[in-house]
Amino acid sequence: RVRMVFTDVGDGVSLPQWTPDEGAEQSETPWRYPAE
Repeated sequence: RVRMVFTDVGDGVSLPQWTPDEGAEQSETPWRYPAE
């Protein structure tokens, strides 16, 4: 699981950054797109 954190870079402008969510419950097997 990840969480999104916003970094303020100027007046009215923020950049989204993805970071692992260490507090979230992790599933046993991660979800993946089916392989063709």
